[in-house]
Amino acid sequence: MRNGFLAAAALVLGNASAQAQYWPAQQPSYPAANRGVWVMPPQAPAYYRSTVPSTRAPYAMASQVTVPNARGPYATAPYATAPYATAPYTAAPYATAPFTAAPRAARTSPPSYLPRGYFPAPAMIPPPAPSRAAPPEPVRADATADPEVTAHTESTANTDSMAHTESTASVAAPVVTVIPPTATRAMPRAAPTSRVIGYGPALYFDTVQASIAEEPKEPIVYHRECHEKCFASAEYLLGWITHSPLNIPLVTTGPAIEKGGAIGSPGTIVLFGNRDLDYRMLNGVRLEAGVFADEENRFSADVSGFYFLPRHVRFRTQSDSDGLPIVGRPIFNAAENDEDVYQLAFPLVDPDAPFQLVGSSEVDARVEMFGVEVNGRWHAYCRRRLHTEALAGFRTVHLMESLRIQDSSTTVFDDSGLNFKAVPLIAGDTLFDQDYFETNNRFYGFQVGGRVRWELDRAFLDFFGKLALGVTDQQVRIEGQSSLISAAGNLTSPGGILALPSNMGDHRRQVFGVIPEFGVNLGVDVTDHVRLKAGYSCLVWSGVARPGSQIDRAVNPVQVPTDQDFAGVIGAGRPEFQFRESVFFLQSFNFGLEFHF
Repeated sequence: MRNGFLAAAALVLGNASAQAQYWPAQQPSYPAANRGVWVMPPQAPAYYRSTVPSTRAPYAMASQVTVPNARGPYATAPYATAPYATAPYTAAPYATAPFTAAPRAARTSPPSYLPRGYFPAPAMIPPPAPSRAAPPEPVRADATADPEVTAHTESTANTDSMAHTESTASVAAPVVTVIPPTATRAMPRAAPTSRVIGYGPALYFDTVQASIAEEPKEPIVYHRECHEKCFASAEYLLGWITHSPLNIPLVTTGPAIEKGGAIGSPGTIVLFGNRDLDYRMLNGVRLEAGVFADEENRFSADVSGFYFLPRHVRFRTQSDSDGLPIVGRPIFNAAENDEDVYQLAFPLVDPDAPFQLVGSSEVDARVEMFGVEVNGRWHAYCRRRLHTEALAGFRTVHLMESLRIQDSSTTVFDDSGLNFKAVPLIAGDTLFDQDYFETNNRFYGFQVGGRVRWELDRAFLDFFGKLALGVTDQQVRIEGQSSLISAAGNLTSPGGILALPSNMGDHRRQVFGVIPEFGVNLGVDVTDHVRLKAGYSCLVWSGVARPGSQIDRAVNPVQVPTDQDFAGVIGAGRPEFQFRESVFFLQSFNFGLEFHF
């Protein structure tokens, strides 16, 4: 009996010693939150399966213990087999040679040094629920093709893997979910924040981030850093307008013959007229101020206006004391149905018939323009850089032009044959006459439009367009006057040469008006609140009355106070008035500053 007890004790101690030598104590390893990894602590190199095929005889598969797996529950339970000696294997890096897993039916379990049922079945302890579902774990491309990973996932035939499963079961470690490579192969790769450094298949899996914070959406506002509340701008304008129509001759010269200076007479030269008036460059200014109605800079209201300073076209000619050169005012004589001329300066040709005049003629054309508009705007932003605007508002534009012709003529001899309202002139008497044509065009209407602006970090480029529809108030004022300055007294009479009682007065009408405007601007940020900009714009205005178009050069001499036939038999009421209109263009370049607050 004592011998039997000693033999049993020796057997137990020997078995425990062998177990401690070949199966070192395992430390429980718990996966981090939201991370599905394969945990395997490093083992002695002798217990890693070599890539050299083993010569061990196949063995039969025993009963199984359920272990969670992505492909289905399966596991192998420990087997009670006799100990056997194995030569140490030379470990080789994973995936150094292709490996083809044996069919499931031919796979066998490794031998066990402990009796069957020595370790209890692992407890099914679910991992703690994460606060947020983790995305699928990215998988390395080389892991999907590694036969070692495939073989380990499908079977635990490897001796070291089976031993690790049996050892960790004794400490009741939590069950770790294994993500099969095939399930994550099509998923996009995420940038790993860390990698598990160790042995075994866990080396082929990247860890999953504990949480992926969603980036907050940035509010879409101006790309400038300053917070917009209001804005203002001041610009200097250089403008060009359409030439004012003037297709009639106003001042001529010619040889010293009868009707010298009349249109069609030999040697007649037109000194002023017969071509449109060119005002050349206009100087102006534009001011604008606006305010945003909301914090997101979506809605704003603004008022703006421009003003062009008056621009003149002047002409003057006069004769010397001998009456040269000849200065004349050509007309079409409606009574005689022929060309005629009123001579202001003429030399002495025949001493027996003393007739000599010293005179001059002066023409002054003037233009002035301004406009005001009030708009409400809706702003939109596309991809932070593209800024669009839609506007609606009210607009008014005023255009004022005038054409003045003033003449003077002084007689040198008595009995010159000149009269003023049938009163003969004597030497030293001076005649003055004036024709004045003025037009005022006022537009009132509603407008719509928009703007597209591409904003860079320190610059912008925009295109804008507006269309105004409304009414144009056309007003034409025609005035004429003649005067006699003499030693006997001064006399004044209404009517000049082209402005006579038949067409004089204030004429007015309203027509439908359209004003489209378009342009482009380029700007650079000097500071966050100040911009330097330049641009071009073009404004078109339909139905505009111009002063040169309102002149009728057909004249009935009986209405001219300085004509010898004044107050004679009344014929046709010429000149007559008739509204004539044309299309008006305004082109301008602007240079200025924008202020944003």
